[in-house]
Amino acid sequence: MPRLHLSAPSLSKARIASAGLRSAVITITALCAVSPVSLRAQSYDATIKQGQALLAREMLHEAFLVASAAISMDNERWEGYALASLALAARGEKADAIAYVDKALERAPKDKAATLREVRAKLASPESVRSQQADSDARRKRDALTIIVDEADNAKSPESRIQLLREFITKSTGFTDADILITRAAVAIELDYPKLAWCIAQQLVLSGAHRSEDPKVRRVFAHLERRGWIEEMGTRDFSATSLDDIHKQALDGDLEALEWSAISHELGNEHIEKNLDLAVKWYERAAEHGSPISMNELGVMYLHGKNVAQDHARALKLFKTAAQCGYPRAMTNVLVMYRSGLALDLGAAEALQLGEGAARLGDAFAMMLVGLIYASAPDGLRDDARALEWLRKAADLGEVKALSRVGAFYKLGRGVPADPKIAFHWLLKAANAGDGDVYCIVADMYRTGEGVAVDLAEAKSWYAKAAANGSSQAAEELDKLKD
Repeated sequence: MPRLHLSAPSLSKARIASAGLRSAVITITALCAVSPVSLRAQSYDATIKQGQALLAREMLHEAFLVASAAISMDNERWEGYALASLALAARGEKADAIAYVDKALERAPKDKAATLREVRAKLASPESVRSQQADSDARRKRDALTIIVDEADNAKSPESRIQLLREFITKSTGFTDADILITRAAVAIELDYPKLAWCIAQQLVLSGAHRSEDPKVRRVFAHLERRGWIEEMGTRDFSATSLDDIHKQALDGDLEALEWSAISHELGNEHIEKNLDLAVKWYERAAEHGSPISMNELGVMYLHGKNVAQDHARALKLFKTAAQCGYPRAMTNVLVMYRSGLALDLGAAEALQLGEGAARLGDAFAMMLVGLIYASAPDGLRDDARALEWLRKAADLGEVKALSRVGAFYKLGRGVPADPKIAFHWLLKAANAGDGDVYCIVADMYRTGEGVAVDLAEAKSWYAKAAANGSSQAAEELDKLKD
């Protein structure tokens, strides 16, 4: 296996935006666009432009050094202080960044001062403070991952390397950066974690990283494709491994052995008697070591109170973490909890952000749930056209309840112009597929001729089916037709 590598921490445009600094970047860049005045001014301006170029390339330390050089050249001009402030803010050094903005304000002309005050307000805002703290925490965690990888690459024994790689998997759980995901995939391949590798592959596919021409990415995907761990979830073969050895591997933190132990105790097999108490313990341990499958199964247990105290909040937390780790079933479970009203602290936007991946990966049930959430979401997020698009995809894949939803959209004119004929087509398909909720609607349409020629015999037939299904309204309509 080639040496692993994590690129050095950098400040992405997304991080700048999340720290409330994107407008500061644009503002200071625009403000610093000065024109040459003298030989000295030209040199100063050239230095400022060099610093801006370094900042644009996210070379923050170098940008700060160049800004400092500009200040040394002329400490009465404001642009160097402004540039230094931005470099410091991007590095998460808020207090120093504000101090440099203040120095820029002392020197800036009146037409620049108002904009600089706005920049200072953004840097000092509570939201900026929280975002920068989050960035700082993320950088520390990322730095720790880099150290683990370096130690693994320089490990003196295979056993030490394996323990360090297992530690990396545990501590990198929840990261969605493409370079960390690629490293996680490489580690999962080396440790022979097919289920985790498959989940990471789903994350990479959803992010579009699988289309990268980066040689490191191509190597990882070649490994995944060779093992068939992209299209289908694999599993390690323990048939030739003794039970004692499996448990030893599990206790040593081997993810596949932990998952095998948890599932075996939950379901029972020829080697292990069913024991839900032990299953919970093994799932807990596997989840702690970064297994999205175990997080999801444990979430199901807490959702239904299966051998644990029912805890919807704990279930949702487990589903969310597993979804962030690329497990499609967990993504769907997030959607289910939201639609069921069991995720009280989960908004529609977050539910879609976490759950739409399962739909994009081809889960018909998730497609239907995504469509229903778009159809019922609060103003600003509600989108009938997008809802119908997902419902139609689910219906085309045979999701029965989606058939009737598509019919309802055409009947009511939601997301498309109302069209009774198309509505009847979909509603009849749903009824023929066994969706009892639409029997009475199809009967009504046959009786009134909405979207189809009047056919009282068909109407009676569908009313009878609806009545047998428990519909009192259908029973009444059937009696009327008999008269």
